[in-house]
Amino acid sequence: MAALSPNGRGMEYYGPYLVKLNLDLIKNRLSLFEENPFYFCKKNNIISGTTVSAGHRCTWKNRGSLAVAKLESKVSADMSEEAIENALMEQRGNFADCDFIEAHIFGSIHVQCIESVSGPVPTDPADKLIWDLVKLRLSDLGAEVEEYS
Repeated sequence: MAALSPNGRGMEYYGPYLVKLNLDLIKNRLSLFEENPFYFCKKNNIISGTTVSAGHRCTWKNRGSLAVAKLESKVSADMSEEAIENALMEQRGNFADCDFIEAHIFGSIHVQCIESVSGPVPTDPADKLIWDLVKLRLSDLGAEVEEYS
């Protein structure tokens, strides 16, 4: 699972590292749901395994329509692009309160699907050693690595 990111940033609640996947390698097996399905079902009293009504999920190709449907009551013509992006991916301190379009990838994700990884340089020496090894492996795969302090 992943989150649809309108601006290339991830859900902060998931942690400081962002992994971007190569869409060309996964888009044909990617589906999207208007929010975390667990909370959607809980909020709408839907029992697991029950079919969800149309309009709450889509294929990658139709993601724009899902985003428009999701944001219809939250956006206005005078909103900035950044405000619309923030409405599509609402960052909050508690995971249950975060609101975003959840992406589901059918099947496994091979390491070659990783396009880039960004995150902070670890301060702990042992974690730094692991991070340095991960960076080498990512570089060998052709993935970009972006570090920040």
